[in-house]
Amino acid sequence: MEKSATLNLRVNPSVKQRAEDVLSRLGIPMSTAIDM
Repeated sequence: MEKSATLNLRVNPSVKQRAEDVLSRLGIPMSTAIDM
């Protein structure tokens, strides 16, 4: 079984929005991008 850890990040809201926009166009959920 895989071990997991909690990851808490503080990110500038505009950076988060831009990342979400890019990932959305790629069809990748934010959680998957973080796992990568």
